[in-house]
Amino acid sequence: MLDLIEIELKKRNLGYSRIDGTMKRQDRTNAIVSFQCDPGTVVILVSIKAGGVGLNLTAGSHVFIFEPAWNPAIEQQAVDRVHRLGQTRDVQVFRYITKGTSLYDL
Repeated sequence: MLDLIEIELKKRNLGYSRIDGTMKRQDRTNAIVSFQCDPGTVVILVSIKAGGVGLNLTAGSHVFIFEPAWNPAIEQQAVDRVHRLGQTRDVQVFRYITKGTSLYDL
């Protein structure tokens, strides 16, 4: 899913960084620093699994969840990366669910 979103960000010339499970620690750190410090980096793409521990993403104020986790606590932990001590803005969370793909459809 991150790959598909990345294509659209490139088409729109939006600056972004990315964190996923294939990245080395230094690359992850560089992505975080870019998002936190570079005004041209307006989006950070983070997979739920790769973003589960130790991230502070208070430069963000919107969280878009495109692939809901089976455990709501995992999603909340992802939201907490943005809504942490030091956050000065309201944080908005959007969950996208495709019909026929979730427990909500049962």
